[in-house]
Amino acid sequence: MPNNASIPIATLEGCLRDLPRVQLGIWPTPLEAWPRISGSWGGPALLAKRDDLSGLALGGNKVRNLEFRMANAMAKGCDVIVMAREQYSNNARQTAAAAAKLGLRMVLLVPSEELVPMQGNRLLAEIVGAEVTVLSTEDPASVNLAIRDAIQAERAAGRCPYDNDAESPSAYAVLGYVAGAVELVRQLNQQRIEPAAIYVAAGNSQAGLLLGLRLLGYSWPVIGAAVEVPSEILVPRQLAAVTEAASMLGVLNPLCVEDFEVQDEPLGRGFQDVTKDVRDVIGEVGRLEAAILDPIYTAKVMVSLQQDIKAGRWSRGDQVIFIHTGGLPALFSMPYVDGSGSASARAT
Repeated sequence: MPNNASIPIATLEGCLRDLPRVQLGIWPTPLEAWPRISGSWGGPALLAKRDDLSGLALGGNKVRNLEFRMANAMAKGCDVIVMAREQYSNNARQTAAAAAKLGLRMVLLVPSEELVPMQGNRLLAEIVGAEVTVLSTEDPASVNLAIRDAIQAERAAGRCPYDNDAESPSAYAVLGYVAGAVELVRQLNQQRIEPAAIYVAAGNSQAGLLLGLRLLGYSWPVIGAAVEVPSEILVPRQLAAVTEAASMLGVLNPLCVEDFEVQDEPLGRGFQDVTKDVRDVIGEVGRLEAAILDPIYTAKVMVSLQQDIKAGRWSRGDQVIFIHTGGLPALFSMPYVDGSGSASARAT
């Protein structure tokens, strides 16, 4: 139940409506029970919030923030989106799809020192019309220079480019999951569910859920599994993004560093490391719930939850929410397991 410091849900919805926004996703995404995996783990009742079913070129969590980012681009009169991302990028695929849906051009730069295979997210970005240029370097300074040159070329051609990474992308990602928190609260209230916790990949999605829930007065733990960087690096970034998003909403930021719980263990040796635990949980969820996890984000979240259940953090009487943020197309192009039995992957 919300506490006395909460703002009404209609008020927060009004704050969100006051911001430029376009309709890109299919909302609300389903909230479904996963009883077989719950039974296998002998722990709490598990429900999955299926943001992998958000629509827009095979869906995923980026659709939520793109509704705000693309509206910002259009409000500035932009007609082309310029972005640089790796060949496996879910963000690039969904941004290209959003641009296509809104009638905008998409210029996508792909930094890669190796041959870029035409499959997975790389293929989907081209299918939805992205104009892709492969850069023969992954050096950040060189990539930034290529972005600048692409923007100058668009301006010289008489177009108005939107520099995706110069326009507070983290704050928009937080806003997307403030909207997601409102949606989830309405579903939980309708089904009379009081969750013991919510698990999600650590990052801006976690930050947005946490901000939205705390603004509404809900104290449910929002537990993030580290997927890219450890908590000591990530949490200050999350707090900075939350502060900017709260300013956009016209509300006071109720969060501090101590409000963020990020579990580092699922990260393994780093972003590209796909551990045995990750591979095992992908297979188990697939066999028991016919649901597909990706090895970089959602599988690490499920590993985090599984470890907490084994440690006795949650009981059989609890209900826990897992946010499935998608990322599935990357499975068709990322090197999942190599010949030695080790695994690596990259997707942003």
